[in-house]
Amino acid sequence: AVVSTQSTGPVAAGVVTNWILFFFVANVIFKQIRTKADQSPESQSELTLKIKQAKSALAISSLLGLGWIVGFFLLFNNANYSEITAIVRWLFILLNAPQGLLVFVFH
Repeated sequence: AVVSTQSTGPVAAGVVTNWILFFFVANVIFKQIRTKADQSPESQSELTLKIKQAKSALAISSLLGLGWIVGFFLLFNNANYSEITAIVRWLFILLNAPQGLLVFVFH
C-alpha cells in the first residue's frame, strides 16, 4: 500500500533531526579536541588516543543510524511488491541485526 505523508512526515522529521544533532555533536567533539590541543601541552600519544576515540564514536554512530535510514525508505513502498522492496527489507534487517554486537565490540 502507498504510505501517506501523514505517516512519513514524523519519521522524516526524526531522521532530519538526528542528522542535525549528529553533525552538531561531531563538531563540538572535534572543536574541543582542537582547543585542548592548542591550550595544554599534552603528550602527542594522549591527543592521538582522544582523536581515535572520537572517530570511533562517530563511526559507530554512523553504523547504527545507517540501517534506520534504509528503514525510512521502506515507508515509500508502492502498491505492488517488487524485488527492490525485498532487497531493501533484507538490507534493513542485515544492517540492524548486528547492532548489539557492534556496540559490544566497539565499546
